[in-house]
Amino acid sequence: MHPRFSTRLLTERLRVLAPGLMVIALLFLIPVFALLIATRYDADLVRFAETQAERSVGLTVQEVLEAIASGSEGDVLASIATAKVYAEDGVMEMLVDLWERRIDRYPALDWDLLDREEIRVELADVLADASRKKRVELPLEPLLEQFRHSAVFAERELVQHKAIANVGRFDDPADVPLLLQLVPSENESTHRIALLALSGMCNEEARDSFATLDQMLPPERTGFIQEAANRFEGETDESDWCRCRLWSCPEPDPL
Repeated sequence: MHPRFSTRLLTERLRVLAPGLMVIALLFLIPVFALLIATRYDADLVRFAETQAERSVGLTVQEVLEAIASGSEGDVLASIATAKVYAEDGVMEMLVDLWERRIDRYPALDWDLLDREEIRVELADVLADASRKKRVELPLEPLLEQFRHSAVFAERELVQHKAIANVGRFDDPADVPLLLQLVPSENESTHRIALLALSGMCNEEARDSFATLDQMLPPERTGFIQEAANRFEGETDESDWCRCRLWSCPEPDPL
């Protein structure tokens, strides 16, 4: 005769067997978890490789055209700015065409959008940088003329500040009076950017101008003058900083 079923007896047996059952369960689950982790890791590696491959291609001409077709000034500005970092072959040549307003090559583009000052300054900024790195060849004087105009007359502060900084990078002694004109600006950011642009120039006119700046500003605004001057103290016309100002710094070789 079989012993009568007892829940107490069953509970006691399970309590005794529980540690062993847990070990068996873990031995079964560990390989499963390991397989899941390995699969996820492999998938992440593939996704990372695909992302890196996409990035290595860089900005494409089609992406620039799509940004312009969107009609969004922000999309166009972001697209042009990206070319400063990485761009596919042909993009810089297209940006030169946009800068030179080659409507004959791109008759379907929204040229009213592309003629906005914000976009013209962004194009000039990217192309000036590309010229310095020997990525494109184009006349530089029109770029500088755009920066000069926008440094004084741009309605948007960020556009004006980008133009002021670029005026300084061109290091033309003829622009020292323009920057001196902007130093007393009531806008503190404009005041500081003009001072930094002036202090970063590598010509005697710019260096000598610092001797007269104290006389141009009220005492409470002279504190930044020495700080700006100290940033480039000791730089000579043969230093790397000054040679780059003369547009002779090639793009560094990739590691």
